[in-house]
Amino acid sequence: MKKTLLLCSGIFLFFLLAQAQEKPAPQKPGMSIYIEAGGPGVISFNYDTRFTASDKGFGGRIGVGGYKIDNSGAVYIPVGLTYLLSKNDRDYIELGAGFTYVDYTRDNNDVINFSPFTKSFGHLNFGYRYQQKEGGLVLRVAINPVFGDGFFNPAYGGLSLGYKF
Repeated sequence: MKKTLLLCSGIFLFFLLAQAQEKPAPQKPGMSIYIEAGGPGVISFNYDTRFTASDKGFGGRIGVGGYKIDNSGAVYIPVGLTYLLSKNDRDYIELGAGFTYVDYTRDNNDVINFSPFTKSFGHLNFGYRYQQKEGGLVLRVAINPVFGDGFFNPAYGGLSLGYKF
C-alpha cells in the first residue's frame, strides 16, 4: 500500500512539475477539482489539470475514493490522461483512459467478494464536460467502460460536480 501511495504521489508531483517547467503563458492552464459518483474512482475526490495553457487538449487526473462497510472496504486511486475537444469555451467532449489502483480489504465473513471493483482495473472515458472559461462550475457526465482481470463492463458511467480555477 505504501509503495502504491508513493507511486500515485509521484505521478501527481509529475503533473505539477510538468506545469511548472513550461514557459510562462498568457493564460494559465485549466485546473479543476470535483467529486465523482461512479466513474473510475467509484466515489472519489479528483484533481484535473491541462498540460497546456489552453482548456482544450491533453491533461491528466488523479483522485482518491473508497468506502468502508463493517470490516470490509476499499480505497480507489484513479489516474488517467484526458483530451478535451470544443468549438466554444464552455462545452467539451472529454476522451480519456487510465488505471485505477484498488486496495481492497474484507472481513473473513464477507461474501461480497465477487465484485470486479475489488481488484485494480483499467478504464476509458467518453463524456461531456461543462465548464466556464474564467472558472466556476464544472459538470461532467461520462460513460466509463471498465476492464480488468476477467471482466469488462462497457455500460459503467459517472457523474461529477466541481469547481474550475
